[in-house]
Amino acid sequence: MKKLTLDETWKRQMKLSRWVMEERRKSGYRKNVGDLKWLYFSKKYKPDQLCWFCEFAKNRCTQCPGAIADGVKIRNRLVWCQGGLCGKKNRKTYPFDWAYKPAAFLRKLESLNKIRLAKKRK
Repeated sequence: MKKLTLDETWKRQMKLSRWVMEERRKSGYRKNVGDLKWLYFSKKYKPDQLCWFCEFAKNRCTQCPGAIADGVKIRNRLVWCQGGLCGKKNRKTYPFDWAYKPAAFLRKLESLNKIRLAKKRK
């Protein structure tokens, strides 16, 4: 797959997250987020990862566009998309997590993207 630009990566990640939320809503919130992401990618795309940020960063969390936009320094197995925290055993308690709190994750993406685009315009 060709290397995406940062802007295209953000657009695709937002589109993916919105699609996942819509499909979960349609299913009465019974569908698994991981399964939906797999379904989304298997229909149209064939990236190495099931996340556009991971694809862009070549699965190096230190290069994750979301973490960078959020100002998070990634160290010691810290994974931004799982709430931006590490060391806790229960991911369900994280403030946002792509698997357990997809709506909060989408809100976080939308907020960061607005900030990112505003900085870009300056």
